[in-house]
Amino acid sequence: MYSVSPDEARKMAYKIECLEEKVAYLEAELGLSDSIQLEMKMRSAFALMPTDAKVLATFYSARAGRPLTREHLDDIISTFSCREHETKVVEVYICRIRKILGYASIENIWGRGYRLSPEGREKVSSAIEPVYA
Repeated sequence: MYSVSPDEARKMAYKIECLEEKVAYLEAELGLSDSIQLEMKMRSAFALMPTDAKVLATFYSARAGRPLTREHLDDIISTFSCREHETKVVEVYICRIRKILGYASIENIWGRGYRLSPEGREKVSSAIEPVYA
């Protein structure tokens, strides 16, 4: 077993603290901190897989009533997973989220895309609210 002197332990703790501050700063600069925290809250509130949480967080973060195009959702899914995917993968994720929140929680706006319904937004809000506390 490796032993560390108290002085070395303090130096290591200080370096870790500095690194954590730098990571927090960079996440804030890139706008990642809020979205990552929201995804983590989605994962814990609904027991979602990472990509499911990313898609649901994207719906939740979108302006109320604004539909997300299939292409936009496809970009989110493809950037989150490294492998090529089938053309129906967006529908698969929509179906998985609807299973959890209810079919009416995500609306299909013909010719425009999908959006989180007011009922779906309310379900998500009430589920992640206790997680915020």
